[in-house]
Amino acid sequence: MKKKLFKLYLIFFLSTAFGGNSVHIIGDSHTRTFSRIPYCKIDWLGPVTLHRVGRDGLDIVDFRKLKIKDGDVVVFTFGEIDTRCHIGRQILDHKRKLHEVTELLAKKYIQTILANCKNYSNILPIVYLPTPPGNKQKEVPNYRFPFIGTNQQRVLWAKTLNKDLLKQCRKFKIPCINTYHIYSTPDGLLKRNLTDGHIHIHPRHAQPIKNRLDQIILNHGYKIKNDYIISGNEKE
Repeated sequence: MKKKLFKLYLIFFLSTAFGGNSVHIIGDSHTRTFSRIPYCKIDWLGPVTLHRVGRDGLDIVDFRKLKIKDGDVVVFTFGEIDTRCHIGRQILDHKRKLHEVTELLAKKYIQTILANCKNYSNILPIVYLPTPPGNKQKEVPNYRFPFIGTNQQRVLWAKTLNKDLLKQCRKFKIPCINTYHIYSTPDGLLKRNLTDGHIHIHPRHAQPIKNRLDQIILNHGYKIKNDYIISGNEKE
């Protein structure tokens, strides 16, 4: 216990004394996928939907309340709950068109990200695209956020949402972590052998995600120092 506390103190000391920055992973329970990446700081906000982030804006996600500072990297990991049930309800219950729903979701989500960035002079937002949907027949029922529609309907909804998110990210030059194809079966569902037994990619299988995250961070002029990162505007 003492060694663990000393290590945490040392990480904190090094990252503050020498201008270190943090990589914040903010989102729902899928943030746990990043928990074994040494330089990542998990900011779990509970079962929050991408829809809610876009609708409520700074009232639900405010970088300042999360102690995010200039030079930090912020990874948004929302959306799986939306592909599981929110999009399906809009289409099946409210008779809305799929593209109408996903396009609006993507636009408002990115607007919230940009609104946060306006409060900083040097911040790097990253969007982690939602994972492939879980197989409804193999998952434990979730009565608060149930699996709406068939497996193939949810695959279509997920792919369409990701397509619209990519479009918005390209428009505003926000980098994405898109590893959907790595973690999906041929029919588009989440590979269960790579999960925690439920709908989350297990941290021990997160290397492809880390590889892409490393690439984005390095491409934007940061240096990775195991437990923290250094912005290109900072000196070691």
